[in-house]
Amino acid sequence: MTTTMRKTFRLFISLIVALTSLVAAQPAAAVTNYTITVVATGGAAENSSWTYANGEIIPSATVSINAADIVAKLANGPLVLNADRILVNTSIVSSTANALTFKSTGNIIVGGGLTIQSQGGDLIFNSDSDANNTGHVRFGWDATCAMGYITSNGGDIVVGGGANPLTTATATQNNDPASTGCPGGTPPIAGVGFYNYTMNAGGGDISVRGGSPNLGALSTRAINIGGSGGLVPTFQTSGSGSISIYGDGSQITHNNAWGIATGAFNCTTVSGAITIEGRGNPSGPTNARGMSIGGAATLTSATGNISIIDRTSGAQAGYTGINLGAAITVTTNGDFAASADEITQGGALTLDVNNATIGAYSTSSFTAVYSTGVINAASSNSLRIGSPGNTSAITLSGAVTSGGPITVEAATVTINAALTASNSVVTLLTSGGVTQNSTITASTLNLAGTATYNAQTFTVSGGSAQVVFVATFESQGGSAVSSVVFASGGSFTLPSPPIYAGYEFIGWYATASGGTAL
Repeated sequence: MTTTMRKTFRLFISLIVALTSLVAAQPAAAVTNYTITVVATGGAAENSSWTYANGEIIPSATVSINAADIVAKLANGPLVLNADRILVNTSIVSSTANALTFKSTGNIIVGGGLTIQSQGGDLIFNSDSDANNTGHVRFGWDATCAMGYITSNGGDIVVGGGANPLTTATATQNNDPASTGCPGGTPPIAGVGFYNYTMNAGGGDISVRGGSPNLGALSTRAINIGGSGGLVPTFQTSGSGSISIYGDGSQITHNNAWGIATGAFNCTTVSGAITIEGRGNPSGPTNARGMSIGGAATLTSATGNISIIDRTSGAQAGYTGINLGAAITVTTNGDFAASADEITQGGALTLDVNNATIGAYSTSSFTAVYSTGVINAASSNSLRIGSPGNTSAITLSGAVTSGGPITVEAATVTINAALTASNSVVTLLTSGGVTQNSTITASTLNLAGTATYNAQTFTVSGGSAQVVFVATFESQGGSAVSSVVFASGGSFTLPSPPIYAGYEFIGWYATASGGTAL
């Protein structure tokens, strides 16, 4: 149904100019093929093969610099290390709130088991700063396999590339230096690699953007997260701080190219959102993936929304948007959304959230059958599987449970495992019908959509089945209005008018224009 609005007062347009701050200082001079290595002792003195001016350290040759000299310069204000390549071989612990930026036209490699810390200053790792598509960032995976820490105590932590690492991804170059020492084998090269590292922004935001160009026959990940020895990489902040992790593998043409690949990892916020986004190349590589979570993952927030997204559209055969390969636990008083055109699930998905949705990304429909694993949303208020308008099939291959209503929308729904919404409603909205091969537990089973149903053929523990219709309401730019479900032969009450500033509601109509108000 639609609504017609009548304008009651003149609108005006105001121009709002948004000002944004630069993440890092611009270089004072070009840097050519020089490496800075941060060391504990034995580094070169200032003005020998490196200089400091205008808040920036610039080498005049490949040079080692003592961490103490970097800490001393940080006491003067924000500091940028500007080089062609940066190796951090010792901890850097600052007692100031000044920002520290590692800015490299090439790679940035932070050794294993180290601590890089500020007291409220931003910590920025900006590889490929000349934007020539060459330069990655790696934390750990050397002979030191202990946990390392990037801690800002309220400042932002930023990992990225190009002129603005908040908006631009890094670019995988090569395995520089070679990964050695830790159990578990050598990882694939990555635009950003985390191995046995914890990031804690303490109220600041965490932003990680990894990417990779086409490197021929090399198996590549835009972002790779792994641990060893029972250590679990963790991304953590507090207050309103948010976590955003984005892996762009869309340029990779080799087989097994993934946007994000993880083993076990944790993400924790308080009120800030957690957003994990992958993007792959859907047009050529075999076994390409936008995101693959291969180890137990825990995503936790007090009230922030949590999302996992594959931003690839037009996927072809052999491409998977999101692969949930291990147990994933999501906890928040906010909402959870998993969005991808194709999802595969091997591990259990446990959801203790407000509302949970699992649906397509680029259009309304999955591009392949979604065969669920176990989805335990018993502590959630609602669960929806399949976006409105989904025309692909859904098979419930693992037990699906919700603490509130469950809606499944698909061309066909096949129920091969228990579907449970105790004391609540299950709605199956299809165009091709429902096959029940396992138990349905609900107060009411609503059979909706354009398919032909015989409600008497369904067995519902704790309730009964009925054929229903769904009325949707298009508010023509006004506030959203929820759909209404009503039984065959029944009726429903029209909802309250939507709100649209500057317009007056004059009624609900069955057509977008013309006709008589209902």
